[in-house]
Amino acid sequence: MELFFWVESAGGYGSQKFSPLGSASMGLAVAAGDFDGDGRDDLAFGAPSELDWGGDHFPDGAVFTIQGSPSLRTEITSWTPWSVIDPADLGITGGDREVCPIGSGLDCTTLRSAAFGYATTTGDFDCDGREDLAIGAPAAVADGSLVAGAVGVVYGGAAGLGVGRTQTFTRSSLGIGERSRETDGFGQELAAGNFDGDVFQGRPCVDLAVASADLDSNAGGVYVLSGSPSGLAAAPAVTLEGSEQAPAVRALHLGQGGLPSPAPSTAGALFGSSLAITRADGDRYDDLVIGSPGDDDAKGKLYVLRGSALGLTAVDHVTLTRGAAAVGAGGGYFGGDWFGVTVSATAAGVVQGAALADVVPLDGSEAVAGAGLVRVVEVIDTAALSFGRTYAFTEESGSNDASGQWTLRESGHHGVAMLEPRPAFVRGRQRPARFSLETWPTSGGVLLPRTAPDCAGATATPNTLWPPTFGFVGVQVGVAHPAGIGVTVEITGVRQDERRGLLPDARLRGGGAVALRAERRFFLDGRVYHVAYRATAASGVSCEGEVLVCVPVHSGGTCVDGGARWSSTP
Repeated sequence: MELFFWVESAGGYGSQKFSPLGSASMGLAVAAGDFDGDGRDDLAFGAPSELDWGGDHFPDGAVFTIQGSPSLRTEITSWTPWSVIDPADLGITGGDREVCPIGSGLDCTTLRSAAFGYATTTGDFDCDGREDLAIGAPAAVADGSLVAGAVGVVYGGAAGLGVGRTQTFTRSSLGIGERSRETDGFGQELAAGNFDGDVFQGRPCVDLAVASADLDSNAGGVYVLSGSPSGLAAAPAVTLEGSEQAPAVRALHLGQGGLPSPAPSTAGALFGSSLAITRADGDRYDDLVIGSPGDDDAKGKLYVLRGSALGLTAVDHVTLTRGAAAVGAGGGYFGGDWFGVTVSATAAGVVQGAALADVVPLDGSEAVAGAGLVRVVEVIDTAALSFGRTYAFTEESGSNDASGQWTLRESGHHGVAMLEPRPAFVRGRQRPARFSLETWPTSGGVLLPRTAPDCAGATATPNTLWPPTFGFVGVQVGVAHPAGIGVTVEITGVRQDERRGLLPDARLRGGGAVALRAERRFFLDGRVYHVAYRATAASGVSCEGEVLVCVPVHSGGTCVDGGARWSSTP
């Protein structure tokens, strides 16, 4: 298996390719995250098949990491792992099972694997400023059941990922009254996002969505674990499963409102077999994209569920089917397209879905079986979410290479592996470079401008506090974008030029709001608050700055800024 990397920088995109280990399915899952908090993304590769590495045997799979550096573009030329994560260190093991291919008669093989590393994703689950790694092992043994599945979480630290602090989840451990069952495939897909918008000391507490295949009926399900300063919660905040009723979501919100009542599962929907994160609207909550490729007689569907203060909700969600009109590449659509077999998304509300479709070539000749097709869809924020422009891409519509125009290939499955970038809005601060393997439309203006908000023009309302009542006054920081797109503002800290007393003089309220104490020392030259903030555009690009708020000595007076010398918060 070959791995291709596209590294984004100020000068554009550079690429790198290498072929590490073929027999271990290396690279079946790839994730990027700043595990050591040095401001650069590191990489994690899943190797879910049995392998020998450096004299060590990993029968249940393993995960390898590479440390990011300024010269990463030229460094990935040989296989030199930063660390190796063994599933045994997380208590995850596989079991021996006999596999008999269809039509093979007695030609069976005994296999032992937990498929550790089949799925990976990153997020700051404990809100400490360093990202953590979640690893799916859908073939792991749980409660004595084969292929029941497990998810391991390894937390980041100053030295990167280590097994000193870990968590392991199974379907039984969730506390929802259901035990792990054979062929559940728990952990087959993972996605990380801040669905409820909670923060700790200015850092987002990222949540984890885990998909279960439920291979016995192929209905599928998704379970959302909430992040917190102590790590991921043991019990899910949201449970989603395939349903016979529209919307095709069975949801148990576990005491939180806004989701439809439970309904019977639908066999074969494969709900949750692909997951991605986006932010379809301008709020501070991430949204979850769910593929259900077996839905509607395997035509397939794709769902976008909205985040909220209570977490994920099905209210105002949107559903995309394989037959949606598209501009761009041509192609016919047939039963068994499996639309949603892979989904991807960006922070700008652009969603991508792949289908294992038969595709009619642009010249109108006979359809090519299984050539594959990718749809790039703009999600619009209205009273209810809706889809805007949608584009279709096939291998045939790609750019030219040295050998000439790309052509459709039978069973090419174009788009079957798309790695979505980690949304920029879950980060603690802007990073100098980011990995990106997203499908980038060549025309049509689908993606929002990748330019920063106008931090130089930031405002504080009000910027003068009078009279000095010693009480708190709400102040809102506003930042606009040159292109007029949405901007989210987060207050990151408050300092002042006067020494404060025993009580704090500022309280962070979230959403770009802060409460400041209307007080100053009468015998000095006025108090100046320095309110630091981070502004993130809907396209994911951020900038940082500060605004000043004055508490004058006299009505109508001005303040003399003595500098951000003391913290205004506890």
